[in-house]
Amino acid sequence: MARRAVVLMVMALSAACGGSDPGESMAAEATAAILITEVVAAPGTDGTAFVYMNIANEGTDLDQLIGASIPACAATELHEWATAGGSADMRAVEDGIFIPAQATVRLGPDALHIMCTGGAETWAEGDEVPISLDFRDAGIIDAVAVVGSPRG
Repeated sequence: MARRAVVLMVMALSAACGGSDPGESMAAEATAAILITEVVAAPGTDGTAFVYMNIANEGTDLDQLIGASIPACAATELHEWATAGGSADMRAVEDGIFIPAQATVRLGPDALHIMCTGGAETWAEGDEVPISLDFRDAGIIDAVAVVGSPRG
């Protein structure tokens, strides 16, 4: 199946980069540059879905995914799989997902992911689902998840 990679880049400019010359502010150093790729929504059971993606921080500073919103879902949370006492369990990530500078964090099966509860019952393979990602520094980045099976 051909997959459409969604690539979005947000450059957050330093507040101190103002100047009288318009070209001067364009040359300001970027403090956060986030790229979102391979966004997939994998339906689960009972109207749930899991959203996976790559989040690359090409900036010079650490950023943090602090929330996500999917209009079609009753609730959206950042989640992780945790193993304790020999059993795996899913739990909410309360402090967000840290994205180090010059690094890529993969949200995937059996790892960090975005959980959608209530609303994914009607999603079909190939549907496009809008999602808003809220980063501490980069702000809101809108993306589109394609409904399907995640790649390894």
